Amino acid sequence: MAFAKTAGSKQVLISTTAIYARILAKCQLWKLYTLTSHTKHLQVRRYASVKSLKRTTAKKTKSMRRKTSELTKQILEVLENTPASRDSDQYLTLCIWNRYYPKYIKDEPTGEVGEDGIEKVVKYVALKDIMQLPREDNVKRIRAKIQNEQNKFLPTSWVVAKQRKINETVWRDWSRSNI
Repeated sequence: MAFAKTAGSKQVLISTTAIYARILAKCQLWKLYTLTSHTKHLQVRRYASVKSLKRTTAKKTKSMRRKTSELTKQILEVLENTPASRDSDQYLTLCIWNRYYPKYIKDEPTGEVGEDGIEKVVKYVALKDIMQLPREDNVKRIRAKIQNEQNKFLPTSWVVAKQRKINETVWRDWSRSNI
């Protein structure tokens, strides 16, 4: 069944399904609309009220903030204690993994003996464990915020500072004060 609606000089056909969808979309509840091709009627499934959706979002936001603040503390400590990590996001990420997540770093002997008589070891992270470690892009974003907005722990090399578009006078003042 369809209704005719005049839009200017043209008549537009609007199906009852479209009308129901418009009405239900304006409701206070989140809905899923599925139109079955066999019965040609609208089935509405209620998922959750707006209040419960806000509650679950708030819980997720709190846990994400906690993880971010924990990672920020770890990054600050590594940047403070390891100056080489200020120039490379990859090295910074590896330092964080080695210091705070050693249970995910596996050692495998290579069978070769170094000049000092100690057997060489290759370190790796198993694919099943990679999701437990902080991602490099998160580390990079937090490091950039610390260095660009707070002007703390700037890069040790001018080449890196220039690539990151850090103001030369700010960098020179910072590097002179931290010698």
